[in-house]
Amino acid sequence: TIDLTPTYYQNIIPETYINHIPVFPCPTEIPQPACHSAPPVLQPHMQSFQQQLPQVCSTLFVANLGRNITDKELRDIFGRCVGFRRLRMHKKPGFPTTAFIEFANIQFATQALNALQGAVIQSSECGGIRIEYARKKMGE
Repeated sequence: TIDLTPTYYQNIIPETYINHIPVFPCPTEIPQPACHSAPPVLQPHMQSFQQQLPQVCSTLFVANLGRNITDKELRDIFGRCVGFRRLRMHKKPGFPTTAFIEFANIQFATQALNALQGAVIQSSECGGIRIEYARKKMGE
C-alpha cells in the first residue's frame, strides 16, 4: 500500500507541503529582456487569466462566522497577529455575519490569512472560517 497521508508528504518534501496544502514557489517578477523597455503585451487568454488572480490587499474579508460571534471574540483572535490595526463586523438579520480585518501592510495580512485560514472558533456553527483578501482597503 502507498501512504498518501499528509504526514507522508511532509516527510518527503517538507519545504513544499505546508498545512496539508501543496506550496509551489512562484517567481516574484518575470524577467524582461534587456532590449525590451516597453511593458509586455498580454495575449487575450493571459488577460483573462490575470483578471482571475486574487488581488492582494492589507484588508482581509472573513466569512463563515457564526451568528453569535462577537467583536471581542474576533479581536482576541486577529489581535494576536502582527500588524493588526482594526476590524469591522457586518451583522444583518437574515444574512451571514462577515468581517473586514485591516493590517498595517500586505505582508502582515498574508501572514494572518495563512495562519488562521480554516480555524474553527468557539462560536463557529459550520466549520472553519474562510479568509480572503478584500476587494479594496478598509475606508478610514
